[in-house]
Amino acid sequence: MADYCAVADVQLELQHLTLSGSTKPTTTQVTTWCGEVTADMDARFNAVGITTQVSDASKLKVVKATAVNWVMWKILEALNVESDAAGRRKKSYDDSMKNIEKHPSIIEETSTVVSTPAGASAGERPFTRGGNNW
Repeated sequence: MADYCAVADVQLELQHLTLSGSTKPTTTQVTTWCGEVTADMDARFNAVGITTQVSDASKLKVVKATAVNWVMWKILEALNVESDAAGRRKKSYDDSMKNIEKHPSIIEETSTVVSTPAGASAGERPFTRGGNNW
């Protein structure tokens, strides 16, 4: 499973800090946070029926931006930066996740069509969405 963001994505947001093995936080810590936010997001996605990791390029942009906000919040906290900046990143993450949870179609992959059951016409073909057959 790939993380929704990586150190390079987070580095693009940092204007005055180049992450390394000797910075606070280190690249290792930021990599860990990228994994943690991915696990948190996947768990929340699963709760609303999105059971596969987001991979569509356009939808992944939304997910990546959301994940980067969470990691930036962790970085700003680690650096003891003014609480407003950290708070804005955390709020942005929370708001994005609430919006996705309320409207899963924002990131949900295209529905998968399953085979037509015996006795049903082609116009009645069910599909799978959110783990449910319709």
